[in-house]
Amino acid sequence: MIPAEHESTEISAGLSLTVDLAAVAENYRIICQHLAKGATSAAVVKADAYGLGMEECSRTFHQAGCRFFFVTSLDEALAFRKIQKDWPVATLHGLGGLRNIHDISAYYQNNIIPCLNSLEEVRLWHAAAKQTGQRLPALLHVDTGMSRLGLPPEEFAQFKEHRDDFSGIAFLYVISHLACADEPDNPATEDQYKKFCDIKEALPDIPGCFANSAGVFYDPKLHFDMVRPGAALYGLQLSPRQPEMQPCLYLTAPVLQLRSLNKGDPVGYGSTWRVQKNNSLIATIPAGYAQGYLRCLGNKGRVYIHGTECPVVGRVSMDLVTIDVTEVADRIKCGDRVEILGKNRRADTVAAEAGTIGYEILTSLGKIRPRLYLR
Repeated sequence: MIPAEHESTEISAGLSLTVDLAAVAENYRIICQHLAKGATSAAVVKADAYGLGMEECSRTFHQAGCRFFFVTSLDEALAFRKIQKDWPVATLHGLGGLRNIHDISAYYQNNIIPCLNSLEEVRLWHAAAKQTGQRLPALLHVDTGMSRLGLPPEEFAQFKEHRDDFSGIAFLYVISHLACADEPDNPATEDQYKKFCDIKEALPDIPGCFANSAGVFYDPKLHFDMVRPGAALYGLQLSPRQPEMQPCLYLTAPVLQLRSLNKGDPVGYGSTWRVQKNNSLIATIPAGYAQGYLRCLGNKGRVYIHGTECPVVGRVSMDLVTIDVTEVADRIKCGDRVEILGKNRRADTVAAEAGTIGYEILTSLGKIRPRLYLR
């Protein structure tokens, strides 16, 4: 359940989503404590800060010392600009597929920094700089092994050869993205590191930004000038080398109804689960896939109530979940709150039950409104 210091009279009658901003700040501090000398940490606040709220989390990171932010798209960057007009914010999706110089004006008019992901984007951004008569800031993204975004080797070779042709761009950082840093024994990370070192050798005047959350805790040599964690800031555990982060998101729901059932009685759509023994107690709570509780957790997931983990039984419905609470039958009643996510039910644990990753759990359940923020 929510720790005593997180209890509030503002809890709603239904689902209650609470974000612990003190824990968010502590996670940022934990990351900073592990940085190589001279390195700083940005904060990735894409996807509404992984479901926890871009505005509140960004302000929390800034108060903790963060001075650079990452989002995915122009739309997210414009939303960020409504929060703060001056804090540096970069779009990981670069110019978002736009190919016309007039279409990209919203970037430089709102002081938004694109991560240029191709030579075509570099040329377009340089053309915009020439048109405006000012040097425009950007990040240069070079692919070292993700085969996703970023300049591939052949385009980077052309960029190096013609770099003087792009004098209109002020390159703040050269970046790349790690694919396997959450797997300590995967040789791909060392291979990417060597490639990034070659890139930095070719661009010694541009600071480097390489490590994601898992990379922060992989090895300090990956830190270069700035790291850009995302998931770890919000309490997710990415690597066995990572210290324990603080859980930031608490989701509880009240028991709507209790039913005493006997062996063989069906529960839920499709009767996919039947009661195992007589005098079993089944609780129903107001959560379902419409609220972001994944349907695949039917007959797999667990919740926490009165010091006990209890199994989800039957299919997850659109807005209802059924739980076998027989183990706490002597002390449960309607209105008692069930912990779906929190200190006892970490996002990574729920993700393992669902066969997914903690990112999906946070971004799915984080859509619930209203949110309560604790500072």
